[in-house]
Amino acid sequence: MARLINQRRRESIARLVRKTGFVRTSELSGRFGVSTVTIRQDIDALSADGLVQRTYGGAISQFESIEDTAFDLRSAANSAAKIRIGRAAAQSIRPGQTVLLDSGTTTIEIARQLPENCGITVVTPALNIALEAGARSGVEVLVCGGRLNPKTLSTTAHEIARSFSEIFADRLFLATYGVDVEKGLAERSVEVAETKRALIRAAREITLVCDSSKFGLAGPIQISPLNVVRNVITDDGIPPADLAWLRSERIAVELV
Repeated sequence: MARLINQRRRESIARLVRKTGFVRTSELSGRFGVSTVTIRQDIDALSADGLVQRTYGGAISQFESIEDTAFDLRSAANSAAKIRIGRAAAQSIRPGQTVLLDSGTTTIEIARQLPENCGITVVTPALNIALEAGARSGVEVLVCGGRLNPKTLSTTAHEIARSFSEIFADRLFLATYGVDVEKGLAERSVEVAETKRALIRAAREITLVCDSSKFGLAGPIQISPLNVVRNVITDDGIPPADLAWLRSERIAVELV
């Protein structure tokens, strides 16, 4: 009987990981009413069977994570807020600046609304963002190479860090999978997190652009603490406690 219970619990854990992309050991412990030691044993067994991948604090999918879902599907989520965020970010860019645009469904809205004929240079690892920015009159575009992810339409690899080491931009508009006020900015992929760290090192000023659904999400891979960010542009659905924390840390927040 105990073996059957264990098997059913593990099957449930595998389904949760496939559905959400990432689950925490502590959350699973509470959900199934067993110890975290038991959950770790479950994750180890599922990992040995190739069904999940163990990571710090939980498990991630061996298959397709949320960050790698088709770009059009991700763009549809909270699209109105992303357009407003993109507009506000684009309007904050000053003539002559060099800006880094991270890959993402929010940052592409910045590219679509860039001011024209202002001597702006855009540097990006995202092919779709490069094409959008390049369609704007008077905008120079530099694309940083690496291995192409055809689902996110961006490049990620160790080569990216070398590309960005030669750049020092005025501003970075940074996207993220999740924002946790205690644990910082998070991603689900080691390669994506490394790319974002390289972007952060290459910019004088960092603006986080994300819709409010990203707050409270803590993925398995930390990009950096939140104190690297000087400004945040998000929508008014941000949890009040997170908004208060950002302002207490003297991080400027623009709600759109």
